[in-house]
Amino acid sequence: MTGIQICSYNVQVLPSGFPNAFADGEKVFITMAAIKLAQTKDELAFLIGHELAHNIEGHIEKKTNNYLLGTIVD
Repeated sequence: MTGIQICSYNVQVLPSGFPNAFADGEKVFITMAAIKLAQTKDELAFLIGHELAHNIEGHIEKKTNNYLLGTIVD
């Protein structure tokens, strides 16, 4: 499979035996086990796209801001 750049988010593969994928607001991480579990390129693209959406929509930043606001209010 050949990658092409369509956005500025880096996708990194992690050497783990557990299928998982996550975003940190700047990058997307996917484990080797998740890649091997995907049966088609479309399944892998869906998984990566889902994690990209978290970064694009700013979910990580919003979650952090909500946590900080809750801490301040408490």
